[in-house]
Amino acid sequence: MSTGTQPELAPETEFDVTDELIEQACRAHDAAVAAYGVGRGDAAEQMFRRAITLFEQAADADVCSLADLAAALGNLGAVYEARCAYLQAEECYARGTAIAAELEDEGAEEVAHLRLQALSNYGRILRRQGSYAQAEPFIRCALAFAEARFGAASLLTAWALNDLGMFGKFTSRFDEAADCYQRALAILEKHYGADCAEAASLYHNLGGLEHARGRFAEGEPWTRQSVVARERALGLVGVGARFVRRADGSRLAAGAALRSAGEAINSRRRMTVHTAGAFICGSLFCAVQAPQTRSRNFFLPMSDFGSRFRLYRRATLRRWPRSRGRGGAV
Repeated sequence: MSTGTQPELAPETEFDVTDELIEQACRAHDAAVAAYGVGRGDAAEQMFRRAITLFEQAADADVCSLADLAAALGNLGAVYEARCAYLQAEECYARGTAIAAELEDEGAEEVAHLRLQALSNYGRILRRQGSYAQAEPFIRCALAFAEARFGAASLLTAWALNDLGMFGKFTSRFDEAADCYQRALAILEKHYGADCAEAASLYHNLGGLEHARGRFAEGEPWTRQSVVARERALGLVGVGARFVRRADGSRLAAGAALRSAGEAINSRRRMTVHTAGAFICGSLFCAVQAPQTRSRNFFLPMSDFGSRFRLYRRATLRRWPRSRGRGGAV
């Protein structure tokens, strides 16, 4: 029998406990994304809530978890918004915006994206509830942030302009809305060329703006251009209440059409999340237009949650390596 001294196991440190919390939170988040992807919304909600609880527990010891927490809150808010549970979505977005506002994004573009998305989410959910006075500062702040951080001619600025244009339409500020839409359209055409498919939602919004003004003849060309752009991108030529007819004449159930549309868009070009989301629902997909599920003007497509979330983690880990505390040694 050996009498040699056995090595002592190192005691578990707070650092190890925090790491384990974060790993559990990431697994819960990934499970939520997977559940939502197969239509299990209730399970997705529970797993997002678990991930948020774990990130909250880790946040005191690991500043990286603050960005994770803000991202997870945005994702849970999107689930609630998809259900038209606007008050619950607003609560999530409000917390996410407050946390994101405290994050530094120097050298971490993904964190800047997170801050912009948080502002956009919160402004949108307030607008959707008719709280225009409360929504306006956040929508305008999102545009100012996009212009300052990403450039006045960036695609993110284009979609922030689109958001302000929608706000202008709902508040009867039609001239300002038209200016925002036209500026956004010019940015897209600069990036992708004239009559680009990426501009389909802006064509639709310009047509809707003329409709809101009662100028139906002026609105029709924009609306038709929107349909043509979607047909060009997706190969779809008609819509019924229960199915979409493809260019080859075959029929596709509306739900499957949405999924194939998203896949077609994402494979067509490596576009921003905002641009991809713009295609999936609009006048073309009238069978599922109410509520406007998966619209750019609604929320980030859930299929992007996992990839965007991993980008946030990678960015924050670069900016703030794992530490024993917000001000502790690495």
